[in-house]
Amino acid sequence: MRTNVKKRIKKTPGQAVVFAIAFVIIAFFSLSYVYTLAWGFIAGLNTNDGLILKPFDFPEKLLFVNYVNIFSEFVIGGVNFGMMTLNSLWLTLGGAFLEVACATGLGYVTSKYRFRGSKLIHFVALLIMMIPIYGNMPARYRLVYQLGINDSVAYLITYTSGIGFNYLMAYSFFKSVSWTYAEAGFIDGANDFVVFFRIMLPQAMGPISALFVIQCIGIWNDYQNPLLYLRNMPTLATGLYLFGNEANAAGHLELLMAGTMVSIIPILVLYFIFNKALLNETVAGGIKG
Repeated sequence: MRTNVKKRIKKTPGQAVVFAIAFVIIAFFSLSYVYTLAWGFIAGLNTNDGLILKPFDFPEKLLFVNYVNIFSEFVIGGVNFGMMTLNSLWLTLGGAFLEVACATGLGYVTSKYRFRGSKLIHFVALLIMMIPIYGNMPARYRLVYQLGINDSVAYLITYTSGIGFNYLMAYSFFKSVSWTYAEAGFIDGANDFVVFFRIMLPQAMGPISALFVIQCIGIWNDYQNPLLYLRNMPTLATGLYLFGNEANAAGHLELLMAGTMVSIIPILVLYFIFNKALLNETVAGGIKG
């Protein structure tokens, strides 16, 4: 009969001090985030005058109606809060899926197959990462408008380059995966597509899920690109940016805070769904030596 005995590792006084300091720092930052979220939620229940005169005082009356009014009074260019949310959803999910899917496929091919141009693709990917974003913005702006994909779902095609940070992460992961898995599949009669989709891709679902969440957060919070290319289809990030510029003059700070708090809910839900993929990027091997 086995008994699992957990041995408690004794810490030296120096280690105990370091752990205590680290705990205090992490606890401080955690509480600061919780406080910020709590303050933002309560600020959305306040009045405009209350936020201006006493922003850190608890409201005399909690106006839950503010979170309802954002769907009718939070309007930018004739687009209400609900439509902005839908625009953010299709742009975020569609863009993140295309970006990660293309990067994953390109990373796998260039890391596991040798063909003319494979090293050149990898070099170009590294080179593009070094170019400042503002260096290619004029060319991108002209290209999008010449193709006529602005203010359209077709704008999602701009997320299919497959080159960038996601590509480098996918390339590094597949480079570390043993090709023995693929050889075993080829022996059993599988072709290249079957090997990728049924053998190699399942092993990469952890890192890919993490990249998908990170990409979703980036697109969801991006207000600059939709501001330039989706002027008639504003997203939540763009709407909050534009509404924030008008909130002080129009006297609707409470709606701005309520809209901001509602806008973070989808990202929080996405994080709770994929939190294990973000925290654990381990792959269990099945090869016996």
